[in-house]
Amino acid sequence: MKKRIIDNLPAGSVVLVKSYNLWERFKAWLNKKDLPYNDGWIDPLGGAQFLYKNTFWTKHDVFTFTPKKQYSKKEMVKLFEIVLPAILTNDNPVEGLLTINLVRPETVKGKTLEELFDNNKYYVKTKVK
Repeated sequence: MKKRIIDNLPAGSVVLVKSYNLWERFKAWLNKKDLPYNDGWIDPLGGAQFLYKNTFWTKHDVFTFTPKKQYSKKEMVKLFEIVLPAILTNDNPVEGLLTINLVRPETVKGKTLEELFDNNKYYVKTKVK
């Protein structure tokens, strides 16, 4: 079992995860499909810790998206007051993450998590090893 701890992220960072079991990964590999993100969080104030445990049956591919331009203190308060509750109360993570546009307009666009962040010019994508 391998543990991954993610910490020291700047404010406004987004963590997206592809968490699938061995069978689903094998089917995707056979069909040459890329599995979508199925879990995600935002760190509104920075410095939070995220822990993932890989097992034989389940593996987590974890990606962090850090903002290229740091959020100001006023923007961090808005992230904490608006975006975080929207993500926690909404079943669809895409709708919750679209509320980032209330803090910085036109930051994220799309209908899936892949469209929101994979080719976003305001965030830097990093795979966690």
